[in-house]
Amino acid sequence: GTKRIAGNVFFDAYGFGIHAYGSEGLLVGYEIAGNVWFNNGVAQPDGDRKDNCLVGGTTYPAEGIVLEDNLGWAPGPGERSVRLGWGVPNTDVTLRGNYFVGQTIFAQPWSSVTMTGNTFYGDVTGVDTAAYPDNAYLAERPAETRVFLRPSSFEPGRAFVVVYNWAGLDAVDVDPGGLLPAGTIYEVRNAQAP
Repeated sequence: GTKRIAGNVFFDAYGFGIHAYGSEGLLVGYEIAGNVWFNNGVAQPDGDRKDNCLVGGTTYPAEGIVLEDNLGWAPGPGERSVRLGWGVPNTDVTLRGNYFVGQTIFAQPWSSVTMTGNTFYGDVTGVDTAAYPDNAYLAERPAETRVFLRPSSFEPGRAFVVVYNWAGLDAVDVDPGGLLPAGTIYEVRNAQAP
């Protein structure tokens, strides 16, 4: 069946963020959707961070892998963030609607890759990006701040607010749109606060 990893925030892990890896087990049917990940591998020496999201194994090919509507951040465009594949060639992967900062590495060949509606700020290696024109590949640091409001599929009225504050603003406006009716009392919590 399909294993769904959805609606999570992964950050400050000592090693990897999402680690769908197997040395002997099968990696079939993973749907990784609507997650936020950043700053994983904090226990590693400088310059040797681990991936925020790794899907791949050493014995069997990964198959039926979907990454959709995820928001990822690495400290810079040359830092590890997403690695698809590890020790063997793989079957099929789909990336839709993701916003990734940092390297996106297709570490081994995939028989089928589908990529649409993604934004990549950082190197994308292991595939010919010209074959996937329906994505944004940013060579320079973005100038405009991006705000993402992701309603929770688990709790009505709750959402993730993710701000890529490229402009370095002191404050950023967030419009809750259809999530909260006008006049609703709400609370903002920082996922990084203890």
